[in-house]
Amino acid sequence: MVLLSSETKDRRRGRERSRRPAASPLNILMVLTVACLLVVAVTAFRGAASTAPALSPGLRIVGPNGDWRPQEGFGLYDRSDYFTERALAFLTSEDALNAGSSAPILAAEMGLGAIRTAPADAYAWTVLATVSAANGLVDFARVALDKSRALAPNTVGLTIERLRLVGLQEAPLTPETRTAVVHDLVVAREKRGAELNALFELLPSIAEPLSRLEAEETAAEAERAAAAAALSATPSPEPLAESPPPRARRGGRTATTPDPG
Repeated sequence: MVLLSSETKDRRRGRERSRRPAASPLNILMVLTVACLLVVAVTAFRGAASTAPALSPGLRIVGPNGDWRPQEGFGLYDRSDYFTERALAFLTSEDALNAGSSAPILAAEMGLGAIRTAPADAYAWTVLATVSAANGLVDFARVALDKSRALAPNTVGLTIERLRLVGLQEAPLTPETRTAVVHDLVVAREKRGAELNALFELLPSIAEPLSRLEAEETAAEAERAAAAAALSATPSPEPLAESPPPRARRGGRTATTPDPG
């Protein structure tokens, strides 16, 4: 066994260290980038955990059996609902008085914010129609009403709100608009007849055209029902009697076929 002197060992270690690659600036940058990403991820997770009832016991209401539920109203915040509430507040509440002449403009901004947040929210489109009308943007209000009808034709509460704005529709109504308004009338009359009558008393300006439209639709429905009943009562024509087939003669020839011989 050959024993190496300490000097030889030191020289060998020096050669090994010289062969190791030095840390380049690119490697250092990559390490720093990964470290920063880890810090950001940990910070984001801590932020999410601090506002999640499933991860934050302080946001829970513990039940008697050890179960729990989120605090009242927690997690129910909806930006679209916030925008629509603020939009209506700038038209009808103390906010309108505080905002003065800018109130309709602020209401329109809130209405547009609701649409940008939830473009498929029919209620937001209905509110946007309301605030647009308050700003004199009648054409845009009509577009918003059409969008609301297309998104939620059978939502009872929205039918009342849309009928409230029916005065914005340009007369005479187009066939498509008339069909949509009649549908709102039918749903509202069936589900909230008392509320519809109250709306007519509150807004006589729309009561007359809507009542006339409702009467026309009722008469048209009666005519369609009478026509269907008359059609069902009409006896069907008897089938024509078929003529008997020609009598065959011997040899397979019919009576009308001349005998060749």
